[in-house]
Amino acid sequence: GPPARQDPLVCVRAFQAAIGCVDAVRGAVQWSRPADGQVGLAADERLLFGTESDGVIQAWRLATGEKAWSYEPLKFRDLTAPVVIGRSLAVGDLQGFVHLIAREDGRRVEALAGSEAFGSLVAFIRETGLGARPLRSLQLGLQGARAELALPAGRVVSRLALDQGLVAAAVAAGATLASETMAELGPAAAGARPVQLRRGKESATVQAELVLVAAGLAHRCLRQLPEVATHIQTGSRIGAGCLLPPPNHACHDSALAAYGDGRLHMAIGRHGYVGLVRLEDGALNVAAAFDGAALAAAGGPAAAASQVLSEAGFEPLPALAPAAWQLTPALTRHSRPLAGYRYLLLGDAAGYVEPFTGEGMGWALMAALSSTPLALAALDGGWDDQLARDWSRSQAALMARRQRLCQALALVLRRPWSSRFVFDAVRRWPSLADPMLAALHRPALHGVALPGSALPGSALPGSALPGSDQAPLSTPCP
Repeated sequence: GPPARQDPLVCVRAFQAAIGCVDAVRGAVQWSRPADGQVGLAADERLLFGTESDGVIQAWRLATGEKAWSYEPLKFRDLTAPVVIGRSLAVGDLQGFVHLIAREDGRRVEALAGSEAFGSLVAFIRETGLGARPLRSLQLGLQGARAELALPAGRVVSRLALDQGLVAAAVAAGATLASETMAELGPAAAGARPVQLRRGKESATVQAELVLVAAGLAHRCLRQLPEVATHIQTGSRIGAGCLLPPPNHACHDSALAAYGDGRLHMAIGRHGYVGLVRLEDGALNVAAAFDGAALAAAGGPAAAASQVLSEAGFEPLPALAPAAWQLTPALTRHSRPLAGYRYLLLGDAAGYVEPFTGEGMGWALMAALSSTPLALAALDGGWDDQLARDWSRSQAALMARRQRLCQALALVLRRPWSSRFVFDAVRRWPSLADPMLAALHRPALHGVALPGSALPGSALPGSALPGSDQAPLSTPCP
């Protein structure tokens, strides 16, 4: 697992054998101790933390390697690597619960385990299913050839159904829903972060102990915070999407029917790609990413999508022309800082990587779940600037590897020779794609993916949430 660093020490784990710290300035081993674990470490200015293979959470003194305390009540729960959050240590378990342990002495932090809202979402999905359809395979099209890949067990659900599920779960857990309301963070105030709410001609200001900003790519709600800057990557593609109605007796029926249930269709062109998948109501979700110049030259997203489908050898879709298309801002970007006085950036507001794999919603859900212990620590012990630093560090640990994989894949697909090489390889030997698909579908926190649901590890296509500041999708590809 990843190392822990507290200057000048860098501490690492040898797989199921030992842990140790090295003085990076002197180039000498500070200490080493036997330890039976396989996940990463965390550290503060005094202690080094790790979870052992049997689920015991162990703390060692950073300077000497002596054992400081052990926590055993979570034994055999398949724990994640620990994360330092405020005054607490957070670990996740196989059931999806997040547990907080006091860093100082290893006491359980009372009533701060897990997330009621997330538990409500689990119950809602299990009870209703959200109408999700099974997803079994991925069909790739490139330069007139096709390749079929089996997918890990997953489901497809529209963005509308998922949003309704999230809202229902949040309300069931005690949240108040303010529909058709615009929110904007105000300048910092002593002990609170003002949030201005506007609905029509009505307005009000509330004082928040903590604001979780999940406001999409543009995050207009941060306009009064000049310290938050967004860098857009040069050449970043533009997202586009639309919904085509279920096949009926219209003239476009045969073309629509060619894109059947249970299969994710992905057409790869010279200047973009188009994903298509059948939703729970029979509608066909079309989501794409295009080079900006190609989008302008084609005269719009419908023509650009038709060109990509033709290059890939997929069936043409006349229904694309009259469809109601929506566009996103430039996709690949990152915001800094990820946190400030009494606010945290989550999901697309924190940053986005062109996701051919459709990981955007999975990243957002993992960020939301991982924010739970930090948010509860802030509410329990008050705001500390260390919480902002902890949030930035924990998000880098959660997202960096997955986003690097997506960036690498996107880079390969932008080059005709490399995309053709990879395509021919997986077409001839489909099992070559298995490790990549498994890595992309593996939750970053054990237990984050819900069995049988379209959460991290499943495709998440669908329509835009009305009233959101990003359209049409949180992911440009299903």
